[in-house]
Amino acid sequence: MKKTWKYIGLATIATMSLLAAACTEKASEDVVTETTPAVQETSAVDTTQPVGPKPPCMENVTFVDSTQWHGCEKGGRWMRVTTADVEVKLPEEPVSGILIYGGIYGPARNVTVYVNGTETVSEATFGPDKNILVPLPEGFQQETATLRIELDGGEPVSPKSLGVSTDSRPLAMMLRRIDFKKAS
Repeated sequence: MKKTWKYIGLATIATMSLLAAACTEKASEDVVTETTPAVQETSAVDTTQPVGPKPPCMENVTFVDSTQWHGCEKGGRWMRVTTADVEVKLPEEPVSGILIYGGIYGPARNVTVYVNGTETVSEATFGPDKNILVPLPEGFQQETATLRIELDGGEPVSPKSLGVSTDSRPLAMMLRRIDFKKAS
């Protein structure tokens, strides 16, 4: 019994070390923020984990209407509806685009992205793990402190309906992180 607990303890410590390293890893020079998602896999939903505060990689994101979203998980936050809004604080440095990291539960499908009410991406196909560079709307001036981003992730699907697990939550798109591409 002692050996089993020791093994579990070491595995837990190793996993926690990897997660901590992933969350603090420096982003590329083109990206303004310094965090990366802790969990990359969305193929299985672990409903036994407690829902807590926003992950560190989402500190710059405000979820406009919390009824559009499930609670925060280690890897991000799932949309529970077809379309959901977030607001993102702009960095002080000039930016040329928005990097959206996310994933779709179930079969890959298109996601439409609106920035400040303007459709900027209409054919970004997302699978379980994807990131896209969203151009800023034409005539964008970086004078405001925040951007409003609307994500249309298509019809939500539950893992239970796909026969994958007992999780009956409707899941559309998981938002993992939003960063900005520096202007050149």
